[in-house]
Amino acid sequence: MSAPVKDVSELPGKTVLDEYDEPVGEINAIYAIGGEGHPTWVTVEFRPAEGEPKPVFIPLARLKQEDGDLCVSYSIEHIASGPGGADDDSGADKAGSGPEPGAG
Repeated sequence: MSAPVKDVSELPGKTVLDEYDEPVGEINAIYAIGGEGHPTWVTVEFRPAEGEPKPVFIPLARLKQEDGDLCVSYSIEHIASGPGGADDDSGADKAGSGPEPGAG
């Protein structure tokens, strides 16, 4: 049975699994958007088979706890192509216009 994440303060250092139960990487940081500081994103240290490790953003709302594991319903390929991922050319997190660090 899956459940939403309730205590984000315990997330840093935990490993996220993709939709096929393959490890994506460890959560590095929690990010918030807006003045209230409500956590909305996490960054995961994604380690591709080739190349350097890269932080990728995953929406906090998509993380679920299942049987003691932290899971997301995306494939590694989908995550890697998202914000901050291997194919990111938007510059959102690099230019500072992406999510702002939040409570964590």
